[in-house]
Amino acid sequence: MRKDFPLLITSVLGTGTILCVILCLAFYVIFSSWFRDWDCPDAQPNIPDPKLKLVSEKAARYQHVSWQDNDLIFEYDEKYYAKPGEGRIWRMHPDGTNREQLQLPNHPNCQESSFVAPQRLHDGRLGYGVLCIANGTVQTYMMAYDFKTAKGTPLIHYPSPIDLRNIGRDSWNPTATQGIIGDKIGNSAESQMWWLWQDHWSPVKFDLDLAMDPVWSPNGKMIAFTGIAKEERGFAWDAIKDLYLMDSNGANIRSFASGFNHVLDWTWSPDSRWLALSATFNEQGTETSGIWLIEVSTGKRQLIAKGWYQSLDWSSSGKELVVVGPPPANEQQLCYGTTFNTRLYRLDISNAVDQ
Repeated sequence: MRKDFPLLITSVLGTGTILCVILCLAFYVIFSSWFRDWDCPDAQPNIPDPKLKLVSEKAARYQHVSWQDNDLIFEYDEKYYAKPGEGRIWRMHPDGTNREQLQLPNHPNCQESSFVAPQRLHDGRLGYGVLCIANGTVQTYMMAYDFKTAKGTPLIHYPSPIDLRNIGRDSWNPTATQGIIGDKIGNSAESQMWWLWQDHWSPVKFDLDLAMDPVWSPNGKMIAFTGIAKEERGFAWDAIKDLYLMDSNGANIRSFASGFNHVLDWTWSPDSRWLALSATFNEQGTETSGIWLIEVSTGKRQLIAKGWYQSLDWSSSGKELVVVGPPPANEQQLCYGTTFNTRLYRLDISNAVDQ
């Protein structure tokens, strides 16, 4: 190698360019691991509770899981950053067999679209969101699909006030004639909820600074949600919240449990007795993240699985949950760079609900 090679490179590229290259390399070495962890939460080990029974055959991005009769319905994507138009809804048997993509009807107001956020409606149909994509913009509509007739029916004829892709959550009364929607995560103190009818929507009015995560009970009598009476400035995600109930008409708002934050998902038991909640409970300076079983009439709680679980739903028997959680320990290395992996699990809760 020529002894004057550094001088030759400097003369060709210039001192400023060389300095820029050196700074970029240093920046990459120092911050690459930080960016990897930001892009991939599972780079920090998050091991699922050993009581969970693995269902899915491969790690991928699973979201919005629903237990529909004898099938598990879920949103599935190979990539973490799915583009509009790529979202698809799949189903498979609870033992992991017969996996297939659902061919769902489009909303009549949409042309190019993708389907997101499946949920079991109380009347037995499958509810799902339709992302209408036109001229670079995305609007969310809602549909209901009947497996028996293979027909889809619009739940609303207008764009939803909240995007269902990441933060939105909708829930419906037993006849699916009236719904309620709100933020699912709640990243601001402006998080509120709205009533939904087929042809119009209106705000839910109550004396709370923050309200989100609305879920209508199967018996149609109550709506459960998380909220804060007086919210301080900051991110609602980190704030300690109460769990509230209100009557189906929005009256008689009351708190029935408190001390939770980082609420990821929750669902009613088929008999409307329990709520299964994925959240962090704070008590006397300690935090415990996991799936909590809460008796609605008393507010009593019990931890049934430790860890972080993005989505969950109850079986029709009321004896099991299906949950979306982190992959097993031997698959954690799959989560690197631009890949984010989760798995589907089943959890037997028969002993807990029989108490």
